Amino acid sequence: MACHSDTILLAVRAIAPNLAELRMNPVMRNTARFGLVTLRQRSQAPALSILRELMAQRMAGQAPADGAA
Repeated sequence: MACHSDTILLAVRAIAPNLAELRMNPVMRNTARFGLVTLRQRSQAPALSILRELMAQRMAGQAPADGAA
């Protein structure tokens, strides 16, 4: 989606090597926050509820329920 729109995506460089990097001045030195973007009026992927729960746990500093890192 970011490739075909004016979206600005904050991502790990290795994940999106074909996107243009925007140089920032001053350089961003903050810790990145993560988010989940979904499209309105679209069906949710079956595993999305699992991903949402995992993200909520990680952002709260909790380990996953199954003990995976």
